[in-house]
Amino acid sequence: MKQILFLSSFILAVFFAQAQWQRGRLQATGLTCSMCSNAIHKSLEKLPFIDQVEADIAKSMFILSFKAMAAIDPDRLREAIEEAGFAVGSLELDANVTELPTIASKQHLIWSGFQFHLRQAVSELPPVGTWVFRFQDKGFVPTTRYRKLVKAQTDPCLVSGKRSVICVDHPAKSERIYHIELIAAQ
Repeated sequence: MKQILFLSSFILAVFFAQAQWQRGRLQATGLTCSMCSNAIHKSLEKLPFIDQVEADIAKSMFILSFKAMAAIDPDRLREAIEEAGFAVGSLELDANVTELPTIASKQHLIWSGFQFHLRQAVSELPPVGTWVFRFQDKGFVPTTRYRKLVKAQTDPCLVSGKRSVICVDHPAKSERIYHIELIAAQ
């Protein structure tokens, strides 16, 4: 009986951990026509965690819906855009946060299996609910914006995207760190 309860708890925990990402908005740069948009659309639809892609050609924006129980990979989103011959102008992922994660020193946040470095100073996290994770790493913002971010920042993990000397307080096993702006959804 204990094994059944443990297994049920584990399955539910995995479900909620992976089902927390709700949707995303990805803006591509370099689009000039509907054929460009179509190439990106097809590239995104091939990703195993994408359920649906809606294109807004006027804004060069793609609204993403994710499959239930699928592990989301922001780097694969970026790679799909680059494989189609374009670049990411911005990436925002909406998440359903049901329990507040803790912030480690140097504004590191571990949530849903990801390591995040908060780009803005926060005295406290937003309340539980929908949060928007706006990615700020190389390849997720235009090159000119990224250069400004690097000049204004002394953290080596922003340049490498990997754990650095200042990231020793991160308890997660992954070396990948995403730099984000965290916003409570309105």
